Amino acid sequence: MDIIIYTKEKCPKCQALLSFLDKHKVFYLEKKIEDELVIGELLTYDYILKNFCDDKQCLVTTPVISIDGEFLHKEVFDIGGLNKEKAKKIFKIE
Repeated sequence: MDIIIYTKEKCPKCQALLSFLDKHKVFYLEKKIEDELVIGELLTYDYILKNFCDDKQCLVTTPVISIDGEFLHKEVFDIGGLNKEKAKKIFKIE
């Protein structure tokens, strides 16, 4: 799987997800949205434009996950935080 995790500094959900992936030895590429080039990249994707932007601005909440070019956002989190069972299924962890 080609996994990219878009994160921002001081994001508890980002840290929880990255720690989980590290613990399970899942390889991923982290890209920080504070980088203008990363923001420019994100704004080329229809998923981002449809889910995070209106006619005035874009507000990307992190983490945003890309797996083989398909985006996920809230699928691994629930009201209690990181849902480890859902995450295991999504990232194909045994």
